[in-house]
Order: sequence, then C-alpha cells, then structure tokens
Amino acid sequence: MVDESVINELSYNGLGRDLVKEADDFMGTVSVKNFLNWLYIEQAGLNILDGLCENFNEVEILEHYNDYYKLRVPR
Repeated sequence: MVDESVINELSYNGLGRDLVKEADDFMGTVSVKNFLNWLYIEQAGLNILDGLCENFNEVEILEHYNDYYKLRVPR
C-alpha cells in the first residue's frame, strides 16, 4: 500500500514536481516507468526513515532530491 503522504507530494511544491512538470509537457501524461520509479524511491525512503526513527530519537532530513538522501542522526 502506498503511503498517502507520498501521493500528497505530487504537486508543484512537492517532491513529485518533476512528474507534474512532465505531465504539463506531455498533455497530462507521465511515463509509467518514471512514475513507478519515483513512487518506489519515495516509499523506500519513508521505510528507511521509519526504521531509523525506531532506533534514534531524532532523524533530520538535510537534503532529498530524487534518490539522494542526506540525513542527520544523533551520535
């Protein structure tokens, strides 16, 4: 099941802005490959963050773009 917070990122101001721009460029459509790749990466990222949150009191996302995550956790 897809986390609703991931779907909410499909906006010009969200993490899915590249897909929204692609839809604008191609008459409202996006490549299935691009969508599934984006969805997989975002969902996997949330799963990793959830796992880290179980082991650390605090997890800070410093940067996130495409499949790149830069995180900070306490020592």
